[in-house]
Amino acid sequence: MLRSAGAPLDGAVRRDMEQRLGADFGDVRLHTDAAARQSAAQVGARAYTSGSHVVIGDGGGDRHTLAHELTHVIQQRSGPVAGTDHG
Repeated sequence: MLRSAGAPLDGAVRRDMEQRLGADFGDVRLHTDAAARQSAAQVGARAYTSGSHVVIGDGGGDRHTLAHELTHVIQQRSGPVAGTDHG
């Protein structure tokens, strides 16, 4: 996991995703810098989620991927979930 605090979701993106997915994403932090890209590459992912932290790697910056990762945020709020090779 990255050591940086990350950044909150952009306001418009947050509102859109909250409406679409029916959840509050005020605590979500995005990691999009070079360290995030390297971290995602190390686990072989375009993006991954740990708790309320979403790490965006190369090719993972689209809204579809973000929505997918935010569903993992929702799942992880209910407790640990098993990881998979493909998210």
